[in-house]
Amino acid sequence: MKNNILSSLILIVILFNTSGCDDKNIKEVQIKIQTIQTNYNTKNFDEIYNQSSDEFKKVSDRDGFVKFLQEKFSLLGKFKSSKILFKNEKNEDIVNITYLSTYERYTLAEDYTFKDEKNGRGFRLLQYTVDTGGKIVPVTKTGSSVRIDISTN
Repeated sequence: MKNNILSSLILIVILFNTSGCDDKNIKEVQIKIQTIQTNYNTKNFDEIYNQSSDEFKKVSDRDGFVKFLQEKFSLLGKFKSSKILFKNEKNEDIVNITYLSTYERYTLAEDYTFKDEKNGRGFRLLQYTVDTGGKIVPVTKTGSSVRIDISTN
């Protein structure tokens, strides 16, 4: 009986410690996303690219990414606010957070994936998706409920 109680207590302690690690990583990524949003509003797009992961940089060149963010800014306007729709951590080195983000002109979902590449730089942007097609949630004009679909061509 005492062994069962002791085993249960050890399991509870391990679970609390593990869940604390998850929260720490998710909070770190949330802070990095806030930094991205601040850099976006000040049009500091190069800094967003500089803070991305090595893997991200292998598939996205600086000029293309900066152009994408410039077009996003022209279409959506400044970032205003967001709320978390989903968050997930995988193997303590991948964190994915999906936000419902409100910009000056539109409200839509954005999906951020960060990876800790174990190089001492912490979590870095691995993948970024703006759901302009309304697959996660409908895209709406800010202040109304009109849905839009934006061509990706």
